[in-house]
Amino acid sequence: LVSAILFLSAAFGSSDAKAQSSELSDPVLIHHWNFNEIPNNVDFSTVSPELLNASSRLYGALLSYDGARWDRVNEPTPINAREVPYVEEDDRALRLRNPAGALTLHLPTKGYRDVVLKYAILRTSSGAHNQEVSYSIDGENFITDGLDSTEFYVSLYYDMVEFDFSGIEGVDDNPDFKVRLTLAGENSEPDNDSGNQRINNVTLEGYELEPEIRRNLIHYWNFDNIPNDVNFPTGLEISAGGIVGGSSTVGGAWLRYDGDRWDRVNAPTPFNARTVPYDEEEDRGLRLRNPSGDFLVRIPTTGHKNVLVRYAAKRTDSGSEAQLITWSTDGTTFHSDGLVFDSVQVGLNFVLYEFDFTGWEDVDDNPDFTLRIRAAGPGSEPDNIEGNQRLNHLTVDATSTETSAGDGYGDLPGRIALAQNYPNPFNPATRISFDLPEQMHVTLEVFDITGRHIQTLVNQAVPAGSHTVTFDAAQLSSGIYLYRLQADGQSFTRRMMFVK
Repeated sequence: LVSAILFLSAAFGSSDAKAQSSELSDPVLIHHWNFNEIPNNVDFSTVSPELLNASSRLYGALLSYDGARWDRVNEPTPINAREVPYVEEDDRALRLRNPAGALTLHLPTKGYRDVVLKYAILRTSSGAHNQEVSYSIDGENFITDGLDSTEFYVSLYYDMVEFDFSGIEGVDDNPDFKVRLTLAGENSEPDNDSGNQRINNVTLEGYELEPEIRRNLIHYWNFDNIPNDVNFPTGLEISAGGIVGGSSTVGGAWLRYDGDRWDRVNAPTPFNARTVPYDEEEDRGLRLRNPSGDFLVRIPTTGHKNVLVRYAAKRTDSGSEAQLITWSTDGTTFHSDGLVFDSVQVGLNFVLYEFDFTGWEDVDDNPDFTLRIRAAGPGSEPDNIEGNQRLNHLTVDATSTETSAGDGYGDLPGRIALAQNYPNPFNPATRISFDLPEQMHVTLEVFDITGRHIQTLVNQAVPAGSHTVTFDAAQLSSGIYLYRLQADGQSFTRRMMFVK
């Protein structure tokens, strides 16, 4: 059953959260709004607020309000804040003004289960005293089935409200899931045009579902290795790995940008990161500067099928607010046939975009498959020389065409394996790769030749598949080092040579 749980603000103490079911892994933050970067005096009737401050692992999360007006307000609270560190001076909230209406949250849960919605809320003295709660699993019809309570009191001080949808039929793995919060009770009358409710730090968390098709990573760009102040020439085709970062297991992959300039930028995000462990300080993104142009991604799928493309993207204030997505089987003729989204909005915080080509025979086993991402919307005008869009962690996952029929798990590694580092010898950094046939706890450590412990690179649960970790020896002396992988009761050790 679902119940609303109020966590009273610090001035009034707090209540205990509803206990969550025991899990082997931590829940994932799927959607998050904090409203901090909304400019002052924004008229939401002309500026779409849905993605302005949403940080999301699934595209399509949005908010809408059918009351009189809504805008941002200086009403900070650390309750449910996810920014690290939390800065009260930067914190803003969403103001839902009277005459009252309903705030609808579109919260896709595709690929996730047992989701929990949380947010902080208060009202002004003239604001509506209550909220009514309902949800939809088809995106149109709102119901209250399974809710212990459908209405709760909103106080003058921040409370945290929590709705646990675990076990509610139709909520899991649903791209159309929505929650509606209707301002109700005293002061919600249609003729009351003063007062408001204020909401902050809206989050949806859940657990990842086991994928129906297990894929291997065949192309990955992470941009970490690009030196500072490198401006790539227009039209340059950049392969994965090397100066860019990442890797490819199928030859012929490249990126190309036909806009004004492109370079690296300090734009970290854990969304879709495949380096283990993820290091925010080392993470860099790719900056596509205005005047904007086409961003082309050549994605050879030779020997592979069930192709899944993902990347994280955001923009600056003056950057283009949308992207048009098309694809080509010959690298020349582009169209959007079959895409669920052929255009996407791009906000000020990172959102993870996914394009699933599973079962598309003309994409499978194709050396010329290409994706085109074209900047669009406000900010993409040819005379706009300010702003940019930023991309990070562009991946292509697929299964081998040699996988036996009916094997939905694709070409997962058949055993634990530790590869020789590359490059070797190295200076100052090298990459260490390992394979896992299933999720397990992994320890990857580096020792000097005497057995003295130097660094722990991985010490956590790691999902099945192939993984790569970067080891930087810049602060060490030249010599031979050992790296050891321990997993599932097995131990593997290899040597590597650092030469300054």
